[in-house]
Amino acid sequence: MVKKQKYEGKKQTTVIKNTEDSMQFSVFKFSFIRQAIILLSIAFGFYFNSLYNQHTLDDGVVIKHNQYVQQGFSGIPKIITSDSYQSLYNEMHSGQMLSGGRYRPLSEVLFAVEHQFFGDTPFVGHLLNVIYFLCCVFFLFYFLSKCFFIRVPGGGDMAFLATLLFAIHPIHTEVVANIKSSDELLSLLLILLTLIFVYKNGIDTKVKYVVYGSVSLFLALLSKEYGVIMLVIIPLFLHIMMKQKVSTALRNSIPYLGVFILYFIMRIYAVGLFHHHVDLTDPAVNPYADASSAEKLASEIFILGKYLVMLFVPYPLCCDYSYKQIPYHHFSQASVWLSLLVYMAIITWAAWLVYKKNILSIPVLFFLLSIFLVSNFLIDVGATMAERFLFHASVGFTVLLSYGLMKITLTIPLPRRRMIYGICLTCSTGLCCVETVARNAQWKDDFTLFTHDVHIASNSFLVNGNAGSLLVDYVEKQGDTSKIIPITRTALAYLHKSVQINYRYLNGYLSLGLAYAVLDIPDSAKVCADFAKFLNKDAPFLETEYHLIGVRYYNRGIAAGRVGNRKLATGYIKKSLQVDSNNAFTWYNFGKYYSKWHVSDSAKYCWLKALAINPNYKEARFGLDSLNSSAVK
Repeated sequence: MVKKQKYEGKKQTTVIKNTEDSMQFSVFKFSFIRQAIILLSIAFGFYFNSLYNQHTLDDGVVIKHNQYVQQGFSGIPKIITSDSYQSLYNEMHSGQMLSGGRYRPLSEVLFAVEHQFFGDTPFVGHLLNVIYFLCCVFFLFYFLSKCFFIRVPGGGDMAFLATLLFAIHPIHTEVVANIKSSDELLSLLLILLTLIFVYKNGIDTKVKYVVYGSVSLFLALLSKEYGVIMLVIIPLFLHIMMKQKVSTALRNSIPYLGVFILYFIMRIYAVGLFHHHVDLTDPAVNPYADASSAEKLASEIFILGKYLVMLFVPYPLCCDYSYKQIPYHHFSQASVWLSLLVYMAIITWAAWLVYKKNILSIPVLFFLLSIFLVSNFLIDVGATMAERFLFHASVGFTVLLSYGLMKITLTIPLPRRRMIYGICLTCSTGLCCVETVARNAQWKDDFTLFTHDVHIASNSFLVNGNAGSLLVDYVEKQGDTSKIIPITRTALAYLHKSVQINYRYLNGYLSLGLAYAVLDIPDSAKVCADFAKFLNKDAPFLETEYHLIGVRYYNRGIAAGRVGNRKLATGYIKKSLQVDSNNAFTWYNFGKYYSKWHVSDSAKYCWLKALAINPNYKEARFGLDSLNSSAVK
């Protein structure tokens, strides 16, 4: 009882001290509510123009073409019990393509609910993403000011500055502007809620806070795998922040361990434990497919350093860093060793902070664990790096940066300090706003995104391939025929580069075939389609592409027939039927040509083939009856 009173007295003294500090010596002299309103207003202003964007990037796979999401409520059971990309695998007629599987049902369940009520309306998805981001900003500010920095002199300023830096950081544009990345937003939001409930339970040991915290952690795990790091963060938080003994902190963490076990069981049921059939030789799945073990390790270390650079200088931004965009690195390069030394220093610092029971150990470890989870050290994430992978780690970064800035400037007189922060933050916010708003506009749709980013990620097979295929789609919809050839040639350049970088890029060959068909070069189109068929005979749209190539051959045959070149016409129409043998229209018209040339047996054969494909083809039946009547006469 005495100990409890002593602790409560300390708490009261601290709160009074912080209140006085905020009133008299604070750099940002606003109440908590006013600061929260400022932060939320800035965050909303940064992402307002993303509300009217369309579906982009992985939105198609996860939302528009996800058969379970498109089923609305009825698809939810399948979402909960399946790999997040199972719908794509079904469409591709393939097995598991990503090592370790992907189990992130929460965001997909919410997408299914959205579809049930609103259909495929991107505005709703973008609005929810902005709301999720605003919630992340608010609860980060709440956690830092009411839980984390509460006993730190100047903690209110640190909390506001850290949250402001988080809210304005341009590295978050992918997460907010891409609807699919709501899994990142939900994950961080629920992790913050978990930490808040853990803190509240440490202050006031009530079962309800354990229940709330456990539910939050469970939902965080169902959002994305980042929740795993809480197995380390929670006991550390209880030990350092709540001053609990190690044994007590571990014991109080048992409910959260139970939540993880439940999640792990659900994950195994949905995606399995081992994935031996994953093809790690395909660069589209494994960006290190062509790298030696040493090159892979060196590249991963280099990318960790690149992440740090991007946290300080988030420019230029790009939607993709896949195979060959970042060259393989070697241990002979200074950049690799510099990155390694920096991270070794951070790890050593983290160990020292834990040993000293310093609260900064929590944001340092949060940063390290978040970034190592997507570093390809533990599991292959299917990409070398991505800007969205920095979303969680940026929390630790901004907390540490704000703490450091406040400590460094502590000796500066308060009026001058306020002026310095006012000028610096106004300039920083303005610059970040310009970049973020511009980047949101680039996320308008796939065409805008990829045709812009292809100039930044010029060595990415995926960006080149998507830019080329989208240009082909664009040119097909244009009424101005003068634009078709120059735009399609630009598309061809991108597509050729994509398959040169990754010779197994299926969609690249399909798009190349389509581009050649648009340019009326069916021989080249057929070569591309044949190679796509070699890569995957069940590839989507392959049959449609062969049909288009067949139409191009057929048109050439018709043109040759009109000028009396019978041999050339026959050759082209035969080619048309070789690539599109189930086209009743072509068989019928080929029969007409044979009939015109008085080759009755061939005409009869063609019309019989047309009727075999379409028994209701009246013209073919009439032509066949005419031949039979002539034969009787």
